[in-house]
Amino acid sequence: MEKPIDSAIVFVYNKDQTKVLMLNRVKKVGFDWGYVSGKVKEGKTPKDCATKEIIEELRLKDFNLTQLKKIKHTKYGEIYFHHYFKIQIDEKTKINFEPKKIQTVEWFDLHKLPASRALDNPKEI
Repeated sequence: MEKPIDSAIVFVYNKDQTKVLMLNRVKKVGFDWGYVSGKVKEGKTPKDCATKEIIEELRLKDFNLTQLKKIKHTKYGEIYFHHYFKIQIDEKTKINFEPKKIQTVEWFDLHKLPASRALDNPKEI
């Protein structure tokens, strides 16, 4: 059996956790809006990956990362582990996102998430 594929997914919440920051990436992968995320590289932990992606994709340096949950998925006969994390930032924080990978970022109310989005749902984690 092949090694499972690990990914880190980070929900970036506002201070009162009523909104989540979503990314509209340059390279689409079946949906328009998604979250800070990346594949965990060999020798790294999911938390290492989550931290790296926050710094690279949003250019944030001062944050408190909290692990939420690990969920096992099976897709096309392969096993995936999604490691979910969260951070909370002020909505007024200037986000200097990575322009080569991200077109724009936007805050969405948790009850009004865009229809064309990643399946991960911060209301259910």
